[in-house]
Amino acid sequence: ERRDARGLRAVRWFRAAAEHGDAGGQLHLAMAYWLGQGVPHDPIEAYLWATLSAEQRHEGAIELQKAILKGMPPEQVSRTLRLAKAWKAKIKGLR
Repeated sequence: ERRDARGLRAVRWFRAAAEHGDAGGQLHLAMAYWLGQGVPHDPIEAYLWATLSAEQRHEGAIELQKAILKGMPPEQVSRTLRLAKAWKAKIKGLR
Protein backbone atom coordinates (compact mmCIF):
# COMPACT_ATOMS: atom_id res chain seq x y z
CA GLU A 1 0.00 0.00 0.00
CA ARG A 2 2.77 2.40 0.85
CA ARG A 3 4.36 1.83 -2.53
CA ASP A 4 1.04 2.53 -4.26
CA ALA A 5 0.64 5.78 -2.34
CA ARG A 6 4.13 6.87 -3.38
CA GLY A 7 3.34 5.97 -6.99
CA LEU A 8 0.14 8.00 -6.95
CA ARG A 9 1.94 10.96 -5.40
CA ALA A 10 4.71 10.75 -7.99
CA VAL A 11 2.18 10.62 -10.83
CA ARG A 12 0.49 13.75 -9.48
CA TRP A 13 3.83 15.59 -9.55
CA PHE A 14 4.68 14.26 -13.02
CA ARG A 15 1.25 15.32 -14.30
CA ALA A 16 1.57 18.83 -12.84
CA ALA A 17 4.98 19.27 -14.48
CA ALA A 18 3.82 17.68 -17.75
CA GLU A 19 0.74 19.87 -18.00
CA HIS A 20 2.98 22.93 -17.68
CA GLY A 21 5.19 21.78 -20.55
CA ASP A 22 8.10 20.21 -18.68
CA ALA A 23 9.68 17.61 -20.99
CA GLY A 24 10.98 15.51 -18.10
CA GLY A 25 7.59 15.47 -16.40
CA GLN A 26 6.00 14.50 -19.71
CA LEU A 27 8.44 11.63 -20.12
CA HIS A 28 7.90 10.38 -16.56
CA LEU A 29 4.13 10.56 -17.00
CA ALA A 30 4.43 8.68 -20.31
CA MET A 31 6.49 5.98 -18.59
CA ALA A 32 3.95 5.69 -15.78
CA TYR A 33 1.15 5.11 -18.29
CA TRP A 34 3.25 2.74 -20.40
CA LEU A 35 4.25 0.62 -17.41
CA GLY A 36 1.00 1.02 -15.48
CA GLN A 37 2.78 2.45 -12.44
CA GLY A 38 0.52 4.65 -10.32
CA VAL A 39 -2.01 4.74 -13.17
CA PRO A 40 -3.63 2.06 -15.33
CA HIS A 41 -1.61 0.91 -18.35
CA ASP A 42 -2.73 3.16 -21.22
CA PRO A 43 -0.72 3.21 -24.46
CA ILE A 44 -2.67 6.20 -25.81
CA GLU A 45 -1.83 8.37 -22.79
CA ALA A 46 1.74 7.04 -22.84
CA TYR A 47 2.17 7.94 -26.51
CA LEU A 48 0.54 11.34 -25.99
CA TRP A 49 2.96 12.41 -23.26
CA ALA A 50 5.96 10.77 -24.94
CA THR A 51 5.11 12.70 -28.13
CA LEU A 52 4.91 16.03 -26.30
CA SER A 53 8.24 15.34 -24.61
CA ALA A 54 9.85 14.12 -27.85
CA GLU A 55 8.80 17.32 -29.60
CA GLN A 56 11.06 19.09 -27.11
CA ARG A 57 13.89 16.76 -28.21
CA HIS A 58 14.01 14.74 -24.97
CA GLU A 59 16.11 11.69 -25.95
CA GLY A 60 14.39 9.24 -23.63
CA ALA A 61 10.99 10.32 -24.92
CA ILE A 62 11.99 9.74 -28.52
CA GLU A 63 13.02 6.17 -27.68
CA LEU A 64 9.86 5.51 -25.66
CA GLN A 65 7.72 6.96 -28.44
CA LYS A 66 9.30 4.53 -30.93
CA ALA A 67 8.70 1.56 -28.60
CA ILE A 68 5.03 2.46 -28.03
CA LEU A 69 4.45 3.09 -31.72
CA LYS A 70 5.48 -0.46 -32.64
CA GLY A 71 2.30 -1.99 -31.21
CA MET A 72 -0.14 0.85 -31.83
CA PRO A 73 -2.81 0.65 -34.56
CA PRO A 74 -2.84 3.61 -37.01
CA GLU A 75 -6.22 4.90 -35.77
CA GLN A 76 -4.86 5.15 -32.23
CA VAL A 77 -1.79 6.98 -33.50
CA SER A 78 -3.87 9.59 -35.35
CA ARG A 79 -6.20 10.01 -32.35
CA THR A 80 -3.22 10.48 -30.04
CA LEU A 81 -1.59 13.03 -32.36
CA ARG A 82 -4.83 15.06 -32.35
CA LEU A 83 -4.81 14.96 -28.53
CA ALA A 84 -1.15 16.02 -28.50
CA LYS A 85 -1.93 18.99 -30.73
CA ALA A 86 -4.71 20.08 -28.37
CA TRP A 87 -2.45 19.70 -25.33
CA LYS A 88 0.30 21.67 -27.04
CA ALA A 89 -2.09 24.58 -27.58
CA LYS A 90 -3.25 24.38 -23.96
CA ILE A 91 0.32 24.33 -22.65
CA LYS A 92 1.31 27.24 -24.89
CA GLY A 93 -1.59 29.23 -23.42
CA LEU A 94 -0.23 28.66 -19.90
CA ARG A 95 3.14 30.20 -20.71
